[in-house]
Amino acid sequence: MLLGNKVDLPNKEVTSEMGAEYARSKDFGFLEVSAKTDVGIKSAFQGLCSNIYQQVNKGFAMQTLSNERAISLHKSAEDAENGAGGEAGTKKKKKNCC
Repeated sequence: MLLGNKVDLPNKEVTSEMGAEYARSKDFGFLEVSAKTDVGIKSAFQGLCSNIYQQVNKGFAMQTLSNERAISLHKSAEDAENGAGGEAGTKKKKKNCC
């Protein structure tokens, strides 16, 4: 997210169009804000929090998917090691002890 600050000033060094175009070229969101007059501050924080939340959930979903694949691969390896087949084929025989 790109924020254009000091929108309360009459002579901006970077125009709204320049800021918006740059943000588009980088695939960012764009908001104009003023800390002095409180213009756009709430929207900026809400947008930022929303983006963070979406990225965290996206990462969590990908991590969950990776874990499920790892568990599946581990189970497949155990099945191959113990011999494929029914329930009896997946259990290791216990050795008699002393």
